Order: sequence, then C-alpha cells, then structure tokens
Amino acid sequence: MSWFEDIIQEKRVRLKKRIAPICKDVAEHCARAWPDQKKLKHELERGLRKLPLCTFISAVNLNYEMTGPIFQRSKEKNEKYKLIPPEQNLFLKIDSSEDFSISDVYVNHITNNPSLAVQQSIYKKKEKIGYLLILYELKNLKLSGKAEEDSFEHVQIKGDPAIRATVFEQQKAMSQLDEHIDDVLIIMNELICYHGVFHSKIHFSSSRATLWLMEDPYVYKIHMVNEIMDPAIALAYPKRPYPKRSVVKPDDIMKVLKLFKELRNADETIYLRSGSINIINGMLGLTFSCDGSHYMSVENFLSRGLDFWFGPGQNQ
Repeated sequence: MSWFEDIIQEKRVRLKKRIAPICKDVAEHCARAWPDQKKLKHELERGLRKLPLCTFISAVNLNYEMTGPIFQRSKEKNEKYKLIPPEQNLFLKIDSSEDFSISDVYVNHITNNPSLAVQQSIYKKKEKIGYLLILYELKNLKLSGKAEEDSFEHVQIKGDPAIRATVFEQQKAMSQLDEHIDDVLIIMNELICYHGVFHSKIHFSSSRATLWLMEDPYVYKIHMVNEIMDPAIALAYPKRPYPKRSVVKPDDIMKVLKLFKELRNADETIYLRSGSINIINGMLGLTFSCDGSHYMSVENFLSRGLDFWFGPGQNQ
C-alpha cells in the first residue's frame, strides 16, 4: 500500500478497536428489546450515549427496512436526541459476511459530509434478525497516529487534453523573467540557503515566484519579476540558518535551479513553465508547456540528463 492508503487503513483499525465491543453490546441490548418500539428506542438512545462521536444510530431488518427510530445527536447541549424521518437514506448498505463492518469513506448527501457507515449484526436466539447502523462524520472523529510516509521516485500526471492537442501549434514566448533568469536563480538560491525559504515555486512563463518560509509556513509570499530580480529582496527576509530538517544539501539547490533553466530553454515547443522545490521533503514539481506535470525527488532529478526529458542528443 502507499503511505496514503496505509494511514487510512491504520485509522480504520483504530476505530474498529475502539467501537466494535460497544457496538456488539448495543446490538445485544437491541436484540432483547426487538421488536418492541419503545424498548428499542431506549436501547438506541443508550447506544448514542455510549458512542459519543457518532452522528446517527438506528436499527434495520435484514432487508434494510427501518424497524426502530433514527436518532441524531443534537448540537444543543440541553436538547434531547433528535428523531429524524426514516425515509431519509442516511446509511450506506454494507454487503459483508462479517458481523462488524466499516464502510469505505463516502460523501453522505443528507449531511453533505464525508462519512463512514458502521454495521453490526443483531442476533436473537442465534438467528440474525437485523443490523445496528451507525454513521460517523469524519469531521467528528479523533483518530490519532500517523503512518510513515513512503518516498516516491517519479510521478507523471497528464494535463488538460485541450492543451495537449494544440501543443505543437505553439512556440515559447520569452517572458520578462527569461530575460533576467540568471540573476533570478542566484537570488532564489540566496533566499533558500540563507533566508528561511523552504518551499519555492518559480513561474517562468508568468514571471513570478511564490515563497513559503520556515517561520511562517501557513502564509505564502508572491513576488513579481521586478522584485525577484532585485538582489535587495534578501533584505526583506531576516537571515536564517539552513534548516536541520532539510533533506537537500545546500550545494544541490543551485544545481536544481540551473537544470530548471536548461529545461526552460532546451526546446521551443516543449518547455518548462514552472518549477518548485521543497527542501524539507526533498521533492520537486515541474509543469511543462503541454500541461503535463512531474513530481520527483531532488536526487532523482539531478541524476537525469536532458535526454531523459527530450530524447537522445540533448546533452550534447
């Protein structure tokens, strides 16, 4: 599995470990109350109290027809649990041979939120008579823990088909940044190595740069070409030591930027429109004139010659 899938699976396991015993207990109490509506209502309300993070709870027969009320947790502290109309299809049917199952994440169009449905079989005298259904909205779940993120060498993503269809009818137009590209790359190297910029993106075609700083990573700065070609821009950012968390060697940053320049100038039809570098996770992002994008590690990027991008003969 990818790191993304691994994290999801880990959190599903955590959720199951936390709620499965409670769901089984609530289902057993519902079985004893079945089919008395008054008693079933009492047991579902009890279940809602025992599962404080869930949003809805109900019980259905084997045909997924409501046999008890649907309880919704009220947002008002002093208000009792709400009953909602049974015709609202809140719960996702789970076809499973397991007595306890958790659905994949889906968008619930009643709540308009990404959700998980939980299904617990209800048995009476060893005969399955229905299911306990529980709805969790992801925004209410508190599942700690994080799986290790796997590195990946190279991901290529195709762009807009309309742009790809006409790519050979276009030719690169020199931007204002192109006219000052050497100075811009020197200044970008300075900002990354000595002024706390950990993530930067150079938009060659539209002559601008976007910067993220270690001291304020939630806010990015946008500079037009007249600013990023001015060496005095470094005075706008306090000097900072090169971050210890960086996985990119300072000496490799200029190598990356120079290769950006080569990809920008190697061909008049297929050329680099923008390039980004993140020194913390060591990843690059490249977008070309065909609207295709590539994501890869700095190490992998520097190991490739121009022939990797444009075919044999480009390194000569």
